[in-house]
Amino acid sequence: MKLTSPYGDVCIGNFEEVLSISGRFLNDHCLIQRNNEWHFFGCVGDATGVDISFAHATSNNLKNWQIHPDVLSRP
Repeated sequence: MKLTSPYGDVCIGNFEEVLSISGRFLNDHCLIQRNNEWHFFGCVGDATGVDISFAHATSNNLKNWQIHPDVLSRP
C-alpha cells in the first residue's frame, strides 16, 4: 500500500510482530543495531497502561530474542 504524506510517499508493507513478552505491555520502543546485534529498548506498562519499567532485549535476526533484566524500574 502506498500513502502520501507531507514528507513524501510512504510504502506500507505487512505488519509482523517481532517481539512480545508474555504478561507485559511494550510501548514507546526503539531498535538500535550495533555490531550485527539488535537491541530493543522500550517502556513496559502494567495492566492499567501505566509505565513501570524500561525493558531491554537483544537479537541477531529480529526474530529470536534474548530478554535481559529491565534497565530501569519505577520505585
